[in-house]
Amino acid sequence: MLTDSPATQWASSEAFELFHIIIDKRLALGRAAVADSTALSKQARRDLRRIARARRKPVVLIVLNVSKSTCLERDAGRRRRVGEEVIGAHIAKLNDALKDLRNEKYDAVHILNETEMDRVRIKMRKN
Repeated sequence: MLTDSPATQWASSEAFELFHIIIDKRLALGRAAVADSTALSKQARRDLRRIARARRKPVVLIVLNVSKSTCLERDAGRRRRVGEEVIGAHIAKLNDALKDLRNEKYDAVHILNETEMDRVRIKMRKN
């Protein structure tokens, strides 16, 4: 959205700032906001919770707990691959995040494995 290439790393902080602004504005307008993000760091999750709490909105976390082998298989079929090193690092961070989630405050947490991901349907309702 900010650059012409998804590989442009220098714009990451600006991209996340815009991501947070969009989420905040949607919530301010009474709209639902879905933060489709890996949010593997405590700080990333804290920032998203802070935005929702400031707008007095519920925070629901949905974790897609996918195996490394499945990630590698899916990566192999993509045009822009990230590779085994990046995927391995993300899996390690995911495992750390899964431990940390117990100490983080959410209105609901859903951790879905690969089988559940294919079956689940999310229904949103207005408050």
